[in-house]
Amino acid sequence: MPFKTVAEVAAAVEQGRHHIQHFIRTSVYGSFGTNPFSDFSVGSGTPSYNAYVGNALEATQLIGQRNNSIYVGPGTTSERYLLSMSLTHGGTTGFLASVYFLDYLLFYPYIDLDDTDQQFLTNDVTLPRYTNGEGTRMMMLMQTPGTGAAASMTVNYTNQDGVAKTITAAYRTSGGIAVIGSSVNTNVTALGPFLPLADGDRGVRSVESVQLASGVGGFGVMVLVKPLFTMSANELSSTVEKNFLREQAALPRIYDGAFLNYIFNLSTNTSLILPMVGQAQFIWT
Repeated sequence: MPFKTVAEVAAAVEQGRHHIQHFIRTSVYGSFGTNPFSDFSVGSGTPSYNAYVGNALEATQLIGQRNNSIYVGPGTTSERYLLSMSLTHGGTTGFLASVYFLDYLLFYPYIDLDDTDQQFLTNDVTLPRYTNGEGTRMMMLMQTPGTGAAASMTVNYTNQDGVAKTITAAYRTSGGIAVIGSSVNTNVTALGPFLPLADGDRGVRSVESVQLASGVGGFGVMVLVKPLFTMSANELSSTVEKNFLREQAALPRIYDGAFLNYIFNLSTNTSLILPMVGQAQFIWT
């Protein structure tokens, strides 16, 4: 059962039913000054580097364990929630306009971004969490550097109700697409990091195929994620904190096996905002 009162939350902390986890990113690939969003999971530091290793075009589940994602605490049969999150960047300039914390669910690696034929994806495994696809989204990232030519792609997917759908999404123009971990599914910053969904859809269970209108070079990885919350880090060498009990009276549910990490957009060269240090506090019933 979820927490119903402030007293129940306080009791969880007092009784030791909580875990505080620190995390840090000391480097990420390249400069993202022209790129709307990028993936902090591919940087060095703690948690460890996420290389999206798997068989080409096959769905691979992401299960949080040990140091492969932000550690959410020891296993428990109770319900786990996130009480607070803080971020501090120690760089010399710039800011993170938007930071999206996600539960990374599964991915399809090594999509050939030079191939204009329809590339069929294999789904031998299903979503490990949020199994009906409700609220999940697709994001396409560079797995290796590309050439950055403008293009579009057609994506066939299964929505939250098990219905087959098709969307066409614009690719990035030249710039950040050449950098590992950069988003490639939008060419306008305001569109955000996720592929659009068909009208009325609320989530994605699986992706069946991808087809590019023209080649852009390199390889991409399609990732299914569950967005949990957003933050901003708008000042140098200062900490921004989000206390979910105080600010929104609802704590994000964190499921067992959650692969918690984050993506971001920014105002300047990535190296100028590093290191990025965070702290998360989890509690359970």
